Amino acid sequence: MGKMDGITLERIGNLHLVFLHLPIGFVVAAVLLEFWRWRRPSAEGAWLQGRLLAANAVVALLTAGAGLAMAEGGGYADEVLAQHR
Repeated sequence: MGKMDGITLERIGNLHLVFLHLPIGFVVAAVLLEFWRWRRPSAEGAWLQGRLLAANAVVALLTAGAGLAMAEGGGYADEVLAQHR
């Protein structure tokens, strides 16, 4: 069994790309649900859509945090980071 080093800024930073794509999927799902709700309005659809958008906000914050951790974790030129931000 291998030794675990624990949670580091580098490991959190590596999740930036994963977290980055989750909000995109949540927004696409919310838009598709909106089209569905035009044809078949329901309270459940509205509830689910609200939860998708709330999850989107949380994951967007995680994305930003992981990006900051990635920037701190290193190896990126200041100019590249400034352009990305």
